Amino acid sequence: MELRHLASFVTVAEELHFGRAARRLHIVQPAVSQRIRALESELGLRLFDRTAAGVDLTPAGHRLLEQARIVLGAADEFSTLAEDLAHRENVQAQLRIGTAEGMTTRLEHILAMLYDQAPTTRIVLESLPASERLARVADRQLDAAFIRMLRPISGLHVIPLWSDRLVAALPAEHPLAGESTLPFQRLAAIPLRLSTRESSRTFVDTVLQACGSAGFTPRLGSAFTTVQNTLALLGSGQPSWTVLYEEAATALPTRRVAFRRLTDPEIVVQTSLVVRELTPAVRQLVETCRAGAPEDPDISEAPLAQAAAG
Repeated sequence: MELRHLASFVTVAEELHFGRAARRLHIVQPAVSQRIRALESELGLRLFDRTAAGVDLTPAGHRLLEQARIVLGAADEFSTLAEDLAHRENVQAQLRIGTAEGMTTRLEHILAMLYDQAPTTRIVLESLPASERLARVADRQLDAAFIRMLRPISGLHVIPLWSDRLVAALPAEHPLAGESTLPFQRLAAIPLRLSTRESSRTFVDTVLQACGSAGFTPRLGSAFTTVQNTLALLGSGQPSWTVLYEEAATALPTRRVAFRRLTDPEIVVQTSLVVRELTPAVRQLVETCRAGAPEDPDISEAPLAQAAAG
């Protein structure tokens, strides 16, 4: 029996709504339904009555709910005790971090500083979509995750780190590549390559809203797939453009693609570290990130805060 299945059972029982439960668990609704079905199949019991009017616990579900809470509480106590014992016995610490694309240079710098300060700590990096990073932090499968354009989250700590700007990438031979900066409006006539909204909802919405603020609806071209493939197509001279984080763009070795800072509106994106628990290893990571971040007076000294529900 998987603890995440029990956690999903308790959350649905408290919310009596699969959609709200999914938001609390930081996963999509079909995943919650799948977990509940798997638990019901394993137990051989129906835990919920699903009707047109809503969701309610079955008599069996009511009887099992408190026991599920006890099991989850015991699992948390077990995890806390194990971490404490591991620390006392000087077992090699491990830090599991979810990373975002385009952080290569800054991430290398942070990890080098962290190694200097804690050479025995084993670092495990996982590159995942933002929603999966958040879900794994919530499930304790990751100790921390770098997230851009974060919306408030319930139950997780959000530590602001630094900000980054958006740039346009376009063929180096295009006439607009000769300008030092590019107002969004200047790109209105060129097809825009964007990721699918399912893979990067907040990023895509931010770019489309910026285009709207500039007075146009972009003509969408072929979808953005990977950085490598999309820049290769731009470098071939095809008249189109895409949007990248400035930090990622400066680390890309390409001469056939030009990167120009976007203005009118200029978009500044905050990068934060999201954690569930402030263990000693996580606190050290936070301090290292802040020490290694560029000067950013708006957020570099921002206090640690717990995100509100939303």
